[in-house]
Amino acid sequence: MIPIMNHQDPNQAAAQWLKKNTSMLDTWLAGVTTFDGKPALPAVKAYLAAH
Repeated sequence: MIPIMNHQDPNQAAAQWLKKNTSMLDTWLAGVTTFDGKPALPAVKAYLAAH
């Protein structure tokens, strides 16, 4: 929340937070799949690593 209060772009702040707290994704994405039916967790982690 502090980065957003300091006028950082919310999308960038969220991405930085997720990169630092990837363990949260394990719980949030449990049982979630991509559009093609694959597990979402590896897809999200790959996206975060690339951006």
